Amino acid sequence: MGSLIKAKYIYPIEGPLIKDGALFIEDSKIQWMGDAADFVRFDQVDCTLEYRDHVIFPGLINLHCHLGLTGLLGKIPSTDSFSEWAINIVSILSDSPLPSQNAQNPSRAGAIQLLVNSGCTTVVDHTTSFQSLPSFSNPSNESILRIISCLEFGGILKGLDDDCVFKMVDEYVDVCVRNGVPPALAPHAPYSVNPSLFDKLFDSLFASKIKLWSIHLSESGEEEDYFSRRRGKMWDWLQSKAKNPVWPRASSAFAHTFGEQYPTGKILLIHGNFLSENELKIANKMNWSLVHCPRSHDFFGHTGFPVPAMERLKCNWGLGTDSLATVKVIDGEREPELDLFAEAKALLSRKEIHLSHEFLLKKMTIEAARMIGLESEIGTLAPGKMADFNVLSLNSEWNHGQPIIEDDLARHIFQNSSGRLATYIGGQKVESKT
Repeated sequence: MGSLIKAKYIYPIEGPLIKDGALFIEDSKIQWMGDAADFVRFDQVDCTLEYRDHVIFPGLINLHCHLGLTGLLGKIPSTDSFSEWAINIVSILSDSPLPSQNAQNPSRAGAIQLLVNSGCTTVVDHTTSFQSLPSFSNPSNESILRIISCLEFGGILKGLDDDCVFKMVDEYVDVCVRNGVPPALAPHAPYSVNPSLFDKLFDSLFASKIKLWSIHLSESGEEEDYFSRRRGKMWDWLQSKAKNPVWPRASSAFAHTFGEQYPTGKILLIHGNFLSENELKIANKMNWSLVHCPRSHDFFGHTGFPVPAMERLKCNWGLGTDSLATVKVIDGEREPELDLFAEAKALLSRKEIHLSHEFLLKKMTIEAARMIGLESEIGTLAPGKMADFNVLSLNSEWNHGQPIIEDDLARHIFQNSSGRLATYIGGQKVESKT
């Protein structure tokens, strides 16, 4: 038996808008979708919900987050020096009695709730916990939210050699495989991972086991100085404090990371603010994806801004929230939340950006699903897909009977979603909490 959910509009993202539509949900999936008047399987329905004057649209997909750092909101002042921020966060985390990215961390649980409150149903999270296995198809044990946990590692600050780090990662991958879970890995960044370790990871035999890679890359000007000039704040910090500092093998973070070995598969390049046009072309050719985090970009005041070039070169790109440790706290304003709509609005506020709301909503749903290889399960509303969706009330203006333009509907979603969404994951309503 299943549930029948009716609404004034169903906005599938791909396919035509359905007026006076309905979804029939059973076993966590959409089994039927169409005009409510055409539904006939009432003998299989044990619950009917009717959202009059509402729109149903797919759950959002956050392509980059650090759930465990949510408790650091406002703890580190906004700065134009990424290295100064990193020094502060390393100091805070080293003094914490509870590992910040542990699955039991209260701030992590709060972050999950914040994401759900803003319409997110799937998140790609970086975690240092070897106990957090990726959850590609089902919600994790800790939350109804679908969390794809990418194991993040480096080792230079602790002085771990490459063989030691690779052994731990290899054992983690074996645990994933034995549990029937596709592994997801996040070698932290080129300044924290030696080239020999990258080469082992990207060896075709090992890389073929990995479902998803997520790598911070070319985020700051200081990172570029580290590789191109071998000097600057990041260079001075890591050369003096890291027990096993990375020695660049190339003059750019991109070339250091990949050398001449470009792995196939799903790779998320996080930030990419200072990637060259040629590096963007390589990423495009390999069908890798870039993830832009607008509020984090604003927090640091990065001069590099990749979105116009990514659009011009037709690169795959999407949006992430990063963590609340890299969001500005402004006196007198509402405390920032993990909110993908807020990221999109920050991007649209830039004068050089001219993107439609409909375009960005696709970036946050179906295109994000493609970037992580889950387009057959999430990202749109269609029979056979997971029943992950949001419900938003409409104003009276939407009842005038005139044809609806999808970008107008997307704009309404962007402008009115804060605090007004009902979110369903696997067909189950998630209760909003504050």
